[in-house]
This record gives sequence, C-alpha cells and structure tokens, in this order.
Amino acid sequence: MIKNTTVKTKIMGHCKGGPHMESNKQEKYNLMHDNPVAKHASGGSWMSKHSKSAFQMGHSPAEMGHDSPAEMHHPMNEEEKKFRKNVAKKTTDAAIDFITGPIGQIPGVKNKVQSLKNKKNRALGLGVDYKEAYVDADKKKYPTEASFTKAAQVYNNRKKK
Repeated sequence: MIKNTTVKTKIMGHCKGGPHMESNKQEKYNLMHDNPVAKHASGGSWMSKHSKSAFQMGHSPAEMGHDSPAEMHHPMNEEEKKFRKNVAKKTTDAAIDFITGPIGQIPGVKNKVQSLKNKKNRALGLGVDYKEAYVDADKKKYPTEASFTKAAQVYNNRKKK
C-alpha cells in the first residue's frame, strides 16, 4: 500500500511575501562556482596556459642570436639577398599603398605615408633611397632635394671610410 505524502516546495514567485530573488552576493557565488566544463576538458595543461613562447615575449626568431636553419642549408649570395630585400620592400610598400588607397595620394597625406614606409623599411633593414629619405629631412636645412642628396652622399662617404 502506498501512502499519500505531500511534499512542501518553494517555487520562486509563489512564496509568502512576494517573489524571492537571490542576493547579489549569492548570484555572484553561483556564477563563479558553476563550471559546466570539466577541468580535464578545458583545452590544455597548466603549462600551456601559463608559459609564453619567445614570440609572445616580444622576440622574433631573427633576434635569437643564431642563423636561421634555412640559411644554414642554403646560404644566399649577395645578389640573392639584394633581390629578396627589393621584393620585400616593393611588397610592403604596395601593401601600404593599398591600405591608404586614393587618400594616400593627397599632397599632405602622401608625405606622411612615405614617412611611414621609410620607418618600416628602416626597421626591416631594407633601406631607403635619397628621394624617399628627403620626405623626412629638415626642409629649413635642406630646402631642395638636390641639396639634401648632396649632403647625404657626403655623409655616407665619410661613414664608409
């Protein structure tokens, strides 16, 4: 024989005294401790979450202090290096031109775009020619591109000696 028992339950909104809501503290606790994903299924070990690679710490492979494995197996001659630098310079300059679009051709903006290209090329070790460098030159000291070019050539010849 089954006894008929009644179970008293509190259903939200049907309690005496109106609706009952959790306190902010209780809600925060519940949210912080409710973890539907098991710890073993979280996507990696402790080490993978807390260690950093050299790249994440701001070091590029080129700054590691040794030749690249590709260079060791296939050394480039000077002509190849020059060709690759030229291709890299043209490619990155074209990318900047593409990004700036027609706005980059406006006279005031054009100089800013060229300054950005110069900065990028110098940072990559690609170099800039005299015409490109004149954009960054002091126009009071060098009013014409010819005067700047002459001064820069004298400076570079002294530096080589």
